[in-house]
Amino acid sequence: MAASSDQSPNTSRAILLIVGVLVLSALGYFGYSYFTVRAENSEGQTMINKLQTEIEELEEEVLNLTTEFQDTVKTLEDKSARLVETSGELESLQKKLAISKRDNRNSLARIKKLESKMSEMQNLIEQYEKELEFLRSQNSLLTTQVDSLQSLGQILLEENTRLETSNQETMTELERTRKVGGILRTTSYQYFAVNKKGKEKEGETMKRSGLNGNKVCFRILENLVTDPGEKEVFMVIETPGGSILTNQAGGYGGIFTYNGAEKTYSASTTFKYANREQDLCVMFRAEEAYKYEKGIYYVTFYCDGARVGQGNFEVK
Repeated sequence: MAASSDQSPNTSRAILLIVGVLVLSALGYFGYSYFTVRAENSEGQTMINKLQTEIEELEEEVLNLTTEFQDTVKTLEDKSARLVETSGELESLQKKLAISKRDNRNSLARIKKLESKMSEMQNLIEQYEKELEFLRSQNSLLTTQVDSLQSLGQILLEENTRLETSNQETMTELERTRKVGGILRTTSYQYFAVNKKGKEKEGETMKRSGLNGNKVCFRILENLVTDPGEKEVFMVIETPGGSILTNQAGGYGGIFTYNGAEKTYSASTTFKYANREQDLCVMFRAEEAYKYEKGIYYVTFYCDGARVGQGNFEVK
């Protein structure tokens, strides 16, 4: 808000109204962005949790199928070994039967017994071969199922990774929006000239004679994004010559950090913020010997490491 001798009160009020509307519009935009991004982040986290559950279920299913596959392989190996053993026994019986018939050393009953035994073993071999064929088909089916589940698991892992990356990007955007949208804004400035006796007189234009300090009152706008709680606002009064008014001996002024650098302030006050509009005043008293210069004094306010507003008054 600029103060000059040729600005009318109506013009100043109009400028304040326009600035107020612009500030409220900006706050509304950042508030909307913040809560929208936060909602998207919540949905992304829900999807990630669902995918992780599905991956865990798939891992358990793969483990069960792998165990079943290993059991089938073991049974297949046992059956194969038994088939080889039975085939060997059958071959031995066939040789014995051939020798007995050739040499006519055994009775007819003995020969028939050997032939019956051979028939049983042939049937057993056929049964083993059928079981082995079934086990081989089961083995192939289990291998296909395991490969399919592992492929699906890989797809889910990739989707999970993509969602986690997207979620991280959303978190970054959320933090950026919260940081920008969480900056407080001040408006509706009132300036008071303070003399050595502490008497105050309101006005954007002040007389140099007897001036010993300034009180500035303002309104902090509602902000639903920023964190509530105790905060400190710093007031910096810059003289027409570019220096900062300070009176540390009198308890006014000091150093604060802004954009990573130390900055001198003129006065400060602490307050408890509850995300609603709030009116505040900050008082500055100059050293008793200080003489105000004539000209425009710029007043800038800082809070939570950000510049939250600026105005000015004139000393004549």
